[in-house]
Amino acid sequence: MRVLFIGEKIRGDIGEGISNYEVGLIDGFKKLIDIGVIDTYSEVGIKGYDRDFIKKIVYLFLNAIRRLIKNPEKIRKGYKNYQKKGFSPDLIHYLNPSLVPLSPIKNKKSVVTFYDLFPVTSPRRMLSRGYARMQKKLFSKAVKKVDHIISISEQTKKDLIKYLKVPERKITVIPISIKEEFVKTKVKNHKKKREFIIGFLTSIVPSKRPDLAIKIFNKVNEKLPNSKLEIYGKVRRNAFIEKIKKMSHGKVYFKGFVKETERLKVMGGFDMFIYPSEVDGFGLPIIEAAALGIPVITMQDAHIPKEVVKSSIIAKDISDASKKMINLLKNTKKRNSFAKKIAKNTRKEFSWNKTINETKKVYEEILK
Repeated sequence: MRVLFIGEKIRGDIGEGISNYEVGLIDGFKKLIDIGVIDTYSEVGIKGYDRDFIKKIVYLFLNAIRRLIKNPEKIRKGYKNYQKKGFSPDLIHYLNPSLVPLSPIKNKKSVVTFYDLFPVTSPRRMLSRGYARMQKKLFSKAVKKVDHIISISEQTKKDLIKYLKVPERKITVIPISIKEEFVKTKVKNHKKKREFIIGFLTSIVPSKRPDLAIKIFNKVNEKLPNSKLEIYGKVRRNAFIEKIKKMSHGKVYFKGFVKETERLKVMGGFDMFIYPSEVDGFGLPIIEAAALGIPVITMQDAHIPKEVVKSSIIAKDISDASKKMINLLKNTKKRNSFAKKIAKNTRKEFSWNKTINETKKVYEEILK
């Protein structure tokens, strides 16, 4: 079996679930079958676009134009180069749904992975409505063009069926997995400490609700003054970060972006992890922390896949979240008992062996 992977920005060093999935999948299949990889990414040169709203809109517009014009040619050239080398794939796996309608490759069996449908289900959350409309059109064409769809969650599968009218038989759910280093690391043994570290690690944007994390921590800190909150993540908007900095009563530390190589070490230092995101396509940090034996708090009103949040402690509101955190931080024995149980279940459920094997079965079924 020969598989050609086609994606955009395939990198494992940017701390994102999608990137980790792409790299993990490619690395896993390298050991099993003959593969090829085409990466269509090229940078749009706008400095500081991720911190300035207007620059972000311009970036999205230029990036959309770049995709529409350059990506078909990049795929064509990449495919031609593989053909010259004598590599003729049996199947194409698109790692980005937007690339499917732009691909000039014909008469080949194909699979696409969908991570979420936010441009379709929540266009108002997107910075640009025009960008959301373009993505919706590309998604709609993609589901019709491919032979099969891999969804990373039951949540995205339901959205594909509801909004894009995809037949259920055409979708297989295969979750993103945890990096091997998280699985091989010894489960954290919680001990009595002079100071508790509560962690927050994800993009610092309104939808991830770092402001809610601070509100919860402020209540925890009232009862446990020997606690502190460490906030890690890439800042997307300067105005927003300045606003939430004013909310803290002290002992809240903004630590900046964490490199992928430092992620395990940083997370391993937490006594508890808080992930109050309002909406998430998957929520990789939840299962990463849980796999290490660090209790995770999520919120009941969050739109996060059920198979992921089951690795966490779900809180109803700010008061409930702070009480549950205080209870576990005070009780080391209880925290260790919970940590071992949740780590074992999470490592079993989200393993790369499982992801690779289930994906291989999809390939084999299509090629029958």
